[in-house]
Amino acid sequence: MNAVEKALKNIEELPTLPGIYTRLIDMIADPHSSSKDAANLISVDQAASLKILKAANSPLYGTRGKIDTLYRAVSLIGLEETRNLIFAMSVINLFENDRTIAEINPLILWKHSIAVGSIARIIAEKLNFSSIEDYFLAGILHDIGKLFFFKFMPLEYAAAMRYMNEIGCYPYEAETEKIGINHTEIGELIAEKWNLPENIRNVTRYHENGLVEGGFEKTTAVIHIANVASHMLLFSETNGMGLIPEPNINVWELLGLPDNLFDEIEQIVFESYETMFDSINFVA
Repeated sequence: MNAVEKALKNIEELPTLPGIYTRLIDMIADPHSSSKDAANLISVDQAASLKILKAANSPLYGTRGKIDTLYRAVSLIGLEETRNLIFAMSVINLFENDRTIAEINPLILWKHSIAVGSIARIIAEKLNFSSIEDYFLAGILHDIGKLFFFKFMPLEYAAAMRYMNEIGCYPYEAETEKIGINHTEIGELIAEKWNLPENIRNVTRYHENGLVEGGFEKTTAVIHIANVASHMLLFSETNGMGLIPEPNINVWELLGLPDNLFDEIEQIVFESYETMFDSINFVA
C-alpha cells in the first residue's frame, strides 16, 4: 500500500461527526427550537457543557457578571456560535495526539488553526459580513489535512516536513512530493466525508491561493488572508521554517482590504486568539 492509498483508507475509516453536533444542526434548522432546547441537548455532555460555559464567561463575548447556567451561556453566544464551538471541540478531540516529532509539534498546528479562525472572524467583522461566527469555524478547519497527516501518517509527514525545511518550499509542495497528496486535497476529502457546507469544502481545498477555481468566494478569500496574517504574526505551524506565504493580491483587492490591515488588527488578534485558545483548546 503506497502513501496515497494509506491516506484514502484512513479517511474512509474516520468516525462520522459526533451525534451532539448533528442534532444541533437539526435543532437550529427547526424554527421552533430555542436556546433552552440546545442547552438541554448539550447538558448531557459534561465536557462540552463546561467549555460552553467557559467561552460564555470569556472577554470575547463582553460578559458582565458570571454566566452560571448553560441556558444563559447558549443565549449569550447564540445557537450558531454554540454549534461551531461544539464542532471545533469535537474536531480537537478527534485529532488529539500527544505524539511529538522533531519536525513539528501538534500544539503549534492547533495554535495556528485557532489563530486563523480568530483573525478570519475579525476580518469578516471589519468588512461587515454576515454570519461572522462561521469564519472562525472555517479557520479552525482550514488545515485539517495537516492534522490528519500528523495523526495517521506521522512518519510520512515528518519526511515531508524535513524536505520542506531542506529546500525551502511550501508545506503543500513538500507533501505532494513526499506523500503524493497534500493537505488541501486531504482536507477537501474529509469535508466531503462529513458532508460539510460547500464554503467549508472550498476553504480546505483552496485556502492557499484564496480563489476557488479562479473565482471569488468570500469565506475562502478571508481564510486565505487570515492564514497569511497568522504566519506574519508568528502563529506559524512551521515554527518560522519554510516559506512565509504572501497574500494573493487579487484576493486582497476583491475583498477591498486596507493596506495597513495587519497593523490595524494586530492587538485585537492577540487578545481574541488568547481568549479562544483558552476557551476551547485542551482545557476542560
